[in-house]
Amino acid sequence: MIKYKILLLISAFALFASCISIKTVSDAYEVIEVDNEVGQFNDTTYFRDFKMVCMENNPKYVLKDIGRIIDIKDTLYILNRGRDEVLVIDKEGNYIREIRKQGRGHGEYIQLIDFAYDESTDELLFLIAPTSILRYKRDGSFVSKQPLTEYYSDLSCDGKYIYLSRLTYIEKTHAEYNIDAISLDDGKTCHILSFDTEYAPFCSLGNTIFNTCNTISFVRKFDTNIYKINNGDITFHSQINIGDKQLKPKTNDELGAHLQRSLNRMSLRA
Repeated sequence: MIKYKILLLISAFALFASCISIKTVSDAYEVIEVDNEVGQFNDTTYFRDFKMVCMENNPKYVLKDIGRIIDIKDTLYILNRGRDEVLVIDKEGNYIREIRKQGRGHGEYIQLIDFAYDESTDELLFLIAPTSILRYKRDGSFVSKQPLTEYYSDLSCDGKYIYLSRLTYIEKTHAEYNIDAISLDDGKTCHILSFDTEYAPFCSLGNTIFNTCNTISFVRKFDTNIYKINNGDITFHSQINIGDKQLKPKTNDELGAHLQRSLNRMSLRA
């Protein structure tokens, strides 16, 4: 039997306290050093172990552009962006089901952008276009719809809040914050992590929010900090030191303007 292999990186993060605003970096703020000679670093802070899952050759599913993998009760839920679906398999790679609800009817969507798991209700959250969150049971049955007023690229949930990573440049307007947090208790939205300048509005590669073990982390362009999100708040977690390889664009000089145009062109081609 032909099998396809997925490399799953099982990450582990340290846990520490949160507050209402971003705290000043303390002495305990961990710095991950990068070897500039080879452009690599040995990371035991985030990557603890990995497991190879050999997927069965099943014509019911085709993997194309994996966006996220969530381990829920020893079952793997895979964001299969190329088909706007979540593929469900066991840890031996055996097909269970796919959740694909494309259409314009009740409980359906035009495009699946991201998904998350709400442990408090044992439900899947689909971030979709038109901009909304759809809730499904893990068997794929539709639960409810929550319309949104802004545009987002990623989402996560800790059982108390839904976290949404905002698109930073929409309709010629720059976002003021990177993340919106929606309380599951009262439905109110708060903004966390202020956003100053968008150097390359069309440059967006990869996810910005990551769930690993009991921690939700956030990263953003031109920022070597890794942030921790918890209980409606965000704090510094660690930093990656890449030395003189760090991009520091400035829009008020010729080099910065050239870098901005180059990044935008690269992203549009991708």
